[in-house]
Amino acid sequence: MCLHKFVGVLGAAGAFLSALAALADKTQTFDSAASAAAAGWVASGSGVDGQTAGFIATNDAGGAAAGEAQFDVFRGAELSYLDTNLGLVINGTGGFSMTGKVNLTGVVNVPDLGFHPFIGFSSGPSDYLGIIFRGDFDDLGTEVSWGLRFENTGDGIRINSGGDSSRVMSVNTPRTFSLVFDPNAGANGQITVSVSDAGNPIVHSLSATNRFLLEQAAYTRFGMLHHANGPNPNGQLLRFDDLTYTGVEVSIPNVNGDYSGNLVVDAADYTVWRDTVGATGPDLPADGDGNLVVDQADYDYWKTRFGNTSASVAVAAGAVPEPATVISVIVGLLACGGVLRGKRVRR
Repeated sequence: MCLHKFVGVLGAAGAFLSALAALADKTQTFDSAASAAAAGWVASGSGVDGQTAGFIATNDAGGAAAGEAQFDVFRGAELSYLDTNLGLVINGTGGFSMTGKVNLTGVVNVPDLGFHPFIGFSSGPSDYLGIIFRGDFDDLGTEVSWGLRFENTGDGIRINSGGDSSRVMSVNTPRTFSLVFDPNAGANGQITVSVSDAGNPIVHSLSATNRFLLEQAAYTRFGMLHHANGPNPNGQLLRFDDLTYTGVEVSIPNVNGDYSGNLVVDAADYTVWRDTVGATGPDLPADGDGNLVVDQADYDYWKTRFGNTSASVAVAAGAVPEPATVISVIVGLLACGGVLRGKRVRR
């Protein structure tokens, strides 16, 4: 009788722990400027050469509700539209994915931008993984190509990121896109990327080096990025909507002064502070002293910690079980005269 009850307790605890392993997810439909802002989406950049990022009350991408993310990019300045409140940290130690809708609503001259529009996961302008959009050097005219890009300080991945005619998007055709990283496929994991009606999917098996580099990443943001220098009249007009991004959460050590989320207090953190100085409210990445405003004190906070870093990324097994669940298991064991032994998992 006691064993039967205990098996029941273990069954309930097992179901609970299985639920903890489920992917965390977040979905954004841009149905208003207020809803986008409330979800943590922030437009940043100098906006020269006519660049624009933010909410726009159109539905060119065919989203579930009117309104979408506008990302009109030209070469000439940094530009991003980022969810700065992603709610989880992901990297190559667990699976992650993104899906959404996109429409290339226009191109200006030859769409070769130098550094090209991108959508995906990032911790800064030079550390990201996702889908990149660009024209090739032979000029695709009214089309833009797409490819896979994994960028960091190591090896990286570039598939069709130079642009060619095998994977192209024509203007004013709403499409869906997806990117899935499966850490258990093949020897080192696999990334699958697709854009509907725009060529064959990319199925890429990671090398051991790139799997290692991806495991060292700490992506805390999701969104659109563009980073370039120098005037250029060429550009792309992109619209995004109904974005869903998922990932197995990992835990990283906190590095005070690390506003960009790359585990190092460096120049990238100054850029985050500069672009958001004067902002007020909760969850501000550059609010180092936690007073709900980005100000001079947060610059000083960053400056005095410049060069600090974290040596490792610790993987979390999931959320900590509710005390009631743990107590139920222990009580079941004690009632049956069992003894609980095991290792403590550091979280």
